[in-house]
Amino acid sequence: EERRSQLGLAIAAVLDADGRIVAITEPLAGRDSFGDFAAFRAAREGKPARTAVFADRTRLLGIAIQPLAVYGASEVYLLVGMPINQVFAESIAGVGSADVAVLMRTADGPLIAASTLPATESARLATALQVDTGKRDGRFEIAIGGVPYRVSLAPLFGDTDARLVALMRSSDASAVATASRLPLLIAIGMVLLLLSIGSAMLWRRIYAPADALERVIDYCAD
Repeated sequence: EERRSQLGLAIAAVLDADGRIVAITEPLAGRDSFGDFAAFRAAREGKPARTAVFADRTRLLGIAIQPLAVYGASEVYLLVGMPINQVFAESIAGVGSADVAVLMRTADGPLIAASTLPATESARLATALQVDTGKRDGRFEIAIGGVPYRVSLAPLFGDTDARLVALMRSSDASAVATASRLPLLIAIGMVLLLLSIGSAMLWRRIYAPADALERVIDYCAD
Protein backbone atom coordinates (compact mmCIF):
# COMPACT_ATOMS: atom_id res chain seq x y z
CA GLU A 1 0.00 0.00 0.00
CA GLU A 2 2.88 2.33 0.77
CA ARG A 3 4.50 1.75 -2.61
CA ARG A 4 1.16 1.92 -4.44
CA SER A 5 0.55 5.35 -2.94
CA GLN A 6 4.05 6.62 -3.71
CA LEU A 7 3.91 5.50 -7.34
CA GLY A 8 0.37 6.76 -7.98
CA LEU A 9 -1.07 3.35 -8.86
CA ALA A 10 -4.74 2.48 -8.49
CA ILE A 11 -4.00 -1.01 -7.19
CA ALA A 12 -1.04 -3.28 -6.55
CA ALA A 13 -1.06 -7.00 -5.83
CA VAL A 14 1.24 -9.98 -5.51
CA LEU A 15 0.16 -13.27 -7.14
CA ASP A 16 1.49 -16.76 -6.51
CA ALA A 17 2.47 -19.30 -9.16
CA ASP A 18 -1.18 -20.22 -9.80
CA GLY A 19 -2.41 -16.65 -10.00
CA ARG A 20 -3.94 -16.57 -6.51
CA ILE A 21 -3.80 -13.21 -4.76
CA VAL A 22 -1.28 -13.29 -1.91
CA ALA A 23 -1.54 -9.61 -1.05
CA ILE A 24 -3.54 -6.75 -2.56
CA THR A 25 -4.19 -3.14 -1.67
CA GLU A 26 -7.96 -3.48 -2.09
CA PRO A 27 -10.48 -6.23 -3.02
CA LEU A 28 -11.38 -6.51 -6.70
CA ALA A 29 -15.04 -7.43 -7.21
CA GLY A 30 -14.69 -10.48 -4.98
CA ARG A 31 -11.89 -11.94 -7.13
CA ASP A 32 -9.27 -13.97 -5.26
CA SER A 33 -7.33 -15.31 -8.25
CA PHE A 34 -6.15 -14.25 -11.71
CA GLY A 35 -5.27 -17.78 -12.74
CA ASP A 36 -7.85 -17.71 -15.56
CA PHE A 37 -6.75 -14.27 -16.79
CA ALA A 38 -5.05 -14.21 -20.20
CA ALA A 39 -2.54 -11.59 -19.03
CA PHE A 40 -1.44 -13.83 -16.14
CA ARG A 41 -1.04 -16.84 -18.42
CA ALA A 42 1.06 -14.70 -20.77
CA ALA A 43 3.27 -13.57 -17.88
CA ARG A 44 3.69 -17.14 -16.65
CA GLU A 45 4.63 -18.33 -20.14
CA GLY A 46 7.06 -15.46 -20.64
CA LYS A 47 5.08 -13.87 -23.47
CA PRO A 48 5.36 -10.11 -24.08
CA ALA A 49 1.60 -9.36 -24.02
CA ARG A 50 0.93 -8.95 -20.32
CA THR A 51 -1.50 -6.02 -20.27
CA ALA A 52 -5.28 -6.22 -20.13
CA VAL A 53 -8.45 -4.40 -19.19
CA PHE A 54 -10.23 -5.39 -15.98
CA ALA A 55 -13.78 -4.37 -15.02
CA ASP A 56 -14.11 -3.90 -11.26
CA ARG A 57 -17.82 -3.29 -10.73
CA THR A 58 -18.38 0.06 -12.50
CA ARG A 59 -14.67 0.92 -12.62
CA LEU A 60 -12.40 0.07 -15.52
CA LEU A 61 -8.71 -0.60 -14.90
CA GLY A 62 -5.79 -1.09 -17.22
CA ILE A 63 -3.62 -3.74 -15.59
CA ALA A 64 -0.21 -5.25 -16.19
CA ILE A 65 1.21 -8.48 -14.79
CA GLN A 66 4.87 -9.38 -14.80
CA PRO A 67 7.19 -11.81 -12.98
CA LEU A 68 8.39 -10.31 -9.71
CA ALA A 69 11.05 -12.76 -8.58
CA VAL A 70 11.88 -16.46 -8.62
CA TYR A 71 13.31 -18.08 -5.48
CA GLY A 72 13.83 -21.82 -5.84
CA ALA A 73 10.55 -23.34 -7.07
CA SER A 74 8.37 -20.41 -5.97
CA GLU A 75 7.11 -18.07 -8.68
CA VAL A 76 5.81 -14.64 -7.76
CA TYR A 77 4.04 -12.14 -10.01
CA LEU A 78 3.30 -8.46 -9.63
CA LEU A 79 -0.03 -6.99 -10.74
CA VAL A 80 -0.48 -3.24 -10.99
CA GLY A 81 -3.39 -1.19 -12.29
CA MET A 82 -4.22 2.33 -13.38
CA PRO A 83 -7.74 3.72 -13.87
CA ILE A 84 -9.12 4.14 -17.38
CA ASN A 85 -11.06 7.26 -16.51
CA GLN A 86 -11.94 10.78 -17.62
CA VAL A 87 -8.30 11.87 -17.69
CA PHE A 88 -7.50 8.89 -19.93
CA ALA A 89 -10.33 9.79 -22.36
CA GLU A 90 -9.40 13.47 -22.46
CA SER A 91 -5.75 12.67 -23.15
CA ILE A 92 -6.68 10.57 -26.18
CA ALA A 93 -9.30 13.07 -27.38
CA GLY A 94 -6.67 15.80 -27.32
CA VAL A 95 -4.84 14.07 -30.16
CA GLY A 96 -7.57 14.61 -32.76
CA SER A 97 -10.77 16.55 -33.42
CA ALA A 98 -13.13 13.90 -32.09
CA ASP A 99 -14.89 13.07 -28.85
CA VAL A 100 -13.83 9.88 -27.13
CA ALA A 101 -15.64 7.42 -24.89
CA VAL A 102 -14.53 4.19 -23.25
CA LEU A 103 -17.24 1.54 -23.27
CA MET A 104 -17.23 -1.41 -20.87
CA ARG A 105 -19.41 -4.50 -21.09
CA THR A 106 -21.64 -5.35 -18.12
CA ALA A 107 -24.44 -7.85 -17.52
CA ASP A 108 -26.94 -5.02 -17.97
CA GLY A 109 -25.49 -3.82 -21.26
CA PRO A 110 -22.78 -1.33 -22.27
CA LEU A 111 -21.65 1.18 -19.65
CA ILE A 112 -19.68 4.36 -20.31
CA ALA A 113 -16.56 4.21 -18.14
CA ALA A 114 -15.24 7.58 -19.36
CA SER A 115 -16.31 10.11 -21.95
CA THR A 116 -15.50 13.58 -23.25
CA LEU A 117 -19.16 14.04 -24.17
CA PRO A 118 -21.52 15.90 -21.82
CA ALA A 119 -23.18 13.64 -19.23
CA THR A 120 -26.55 13.67 -21.02
CA GLU A 121 -25.03 12.71 -24.38
CA SER A 122 -22.90 10.01 -22.75
CA ALA A 123 -26.03 8.38 -21.34
CA ARG A 124 -27.70 8.62 -24.75
CA LEU A 125 -24.64 7.07 -26.37
CA ALA A 126 -24.85 4.01 -24.13
CA THR A 127 -28.54 3.63 -24.92
CA ALA A 128 -27.98 4.08 -28.65
CA LEU A 129 -25.20 1.50 -28.75
CA GLN A 130 -27.34 -0.96 -26.82
CA VAL A 131 -30.25 -0.88 -29.26
CA ASP A 132 -28.51 -0.04 -32.53
CA THR A 133 -27.27 -2.78 -34.85
CA GLY A 134 -24.17 -0.72 -35.55
CA LYS A 135 -22.66 -1.43 -32.14
CA ARG A 136 -20.30 -3.97 -33.71
CA ASP A 137 -16.66 -3.02 -34.13
CA GLY A 138 -15.88 -0.82 -37.10
CA ARG A 139 -17.19 2.47 -38.51
CA PHE A 140 -20.86 3.37 -38.67
CA GLU A 141 -23.32 6.19 -38.10
CA ILE A 142 -25.51 6.56 -35.04
CA ALA A 143 -27.97 9.15 -33.74
CA ILE A 144 -27.47 10.57 -30.25
CA GLY A 145 -30.30 12.79 -29.13
CA GLY A 146 -31.34 13.28 -32.74
CA VAL A 147 -27.86 14.38 -33.79
CA PRO A 148 -26.12 12.07 -36.31
CA TYR A 149 -22.57 11.00 -35.46
CA ARG A 150 -19.97 9.04 -37.32
CA VAL A 151 -18.47 6.49 -34.96
CA SER A 152 -15.31 4.39 -34.98
CA LEU A 153 -15.40 1.57 -32.44
CA ALA A 154 -12.62 -0.92 -31.66
CA PRO A 155 -11.47 -3.14 -28.76
CA LEU A 156 -9.34 -1.29 -26.21
CA PHE A 157 -5.87 -2.91 -26.06
CA GLY A 158 -7.35 -5.88 -27.90
CA ASP A 159 -9.83 -6.63 -25.09
CA THR A 160 -13.41 -7.13 -26.29
CA ASP A 161 -14.82 -6.37 -22.82
CA ALA A 162 -13.77 -2.74 -23.28
CA ARG A 163 -13.99 -0.63 -26.41
CA LEU A 164 -12.65 2.72 -27.46
CA VAL A 165 -15.26 4.88 -29.21
CA ALA A 166 -14.31 7.89 -31.34
CA LEU A 167 -17.22 10.14 -32.31
CA MET A 168 -17.55 13.01 -34.75
CA ARG A 169 -20.71 14.85 -35.77
CA SER A 170 -21.64 13.81 -39.29
CA SER A 171 -21.69 17.44 -40.44
CA ASP A 172 -18.15 18.00 -39.14
CA ALA A 173 -16.95 14.71 -40.59
CA SER A 174 -18.42 15.58 -43.99
CA ALA A 175 -16.68 18.95 -43.96
CA VAL A 176 -13.35 17.35 -43.15
CA ALA A 177 -13.84 14.71 -45.82
CA THR A 178 -14.79 17.26 -48.45
CA ALA A 179 -11.80 19.44 -47.65
CA SER A 180 -9.29 16.60 -47.67
CA ARG A 181 -10.86 14.32 -50.29
CA LEU A 182 -9.39 11.39 -48.36
CA PRO A 183 -12.24 10.36 -46.01
CA LEU A 184 -11.30 6.70 -45.80
CA LEU A 185 -7.67 7.38 -44.92
CA ILE A 186 -8.69 9.95 -42.32
CA ALA A 187 -11.08 7.53 -40.62
CA ILE A 188 -8.55 4.69 -40.58
CA GLY A 189 -5.73 7.00 -39.48
CA MET A 190 -7.78 8.40 -36.59
CA VAL A 191 -8.57 4.98 -35.19
CA LEU A 192 -4.98 3.77 -35.50
CA LEU A 193 -3.62 6.96 -33.94
CA LEU A 194 -6.01 6.82 -30.99
CA LEU A 195 -5.24 3.18 -30.31
CA SER A 196 -1.49 3.75 -30.62
CA ILE A 197 -1.56 6.70 -28.21
CA GLY A 198 -3.73 4.74 -25.76
CA SER A 199 -1.38 1.76 -25.85
CA ALA A 200 1.65 3.99 -25.33
CA MET A 201 -0.02 5.70 -22.37
CA LEU A 202 -0.86 2.40 -20.71
CA TRP A 203 2.67 1.11 -21.27
CA ARG A 204 4.26 4.27 -19.82
CA ARG A 205 1.90 4.70 -16.85
CA ILE A 206 1.87 1.05 -15.78
CA TYR A 207 5.19 -0.53 -16.62
CA ALA A 208 7.42 2.33 -15.45
CA PRO A 209 6.11 2.30 -11.84
CA ALA A 210 5.80 -1.49 -12.00
CA ASP A 211 9.49 -1.83 -12.78
CA ALA A 212 10.34 0.53 -9.92
CA LEU A 213 8.15 -1.41 -7.51
CA GLU A 214 9.69 -4.69 -8.68
CA ARG A 215 13.18 -3.44 -7.88
CA VAL A 216 12.12 -2.29 -4.41
CA ILE A 217 10.43 -5.59 -3.48
CA ASP A 218 13.20 -7.66 -5.06
CA TYR A 219 15.78 -5.76 -2.99
CA CYS A 220 13.76 -6.29 0.21
CA ALA A 221 13.40 -10.00 -0.52
CA ASP A 222 17.15 -10.36 -1.04
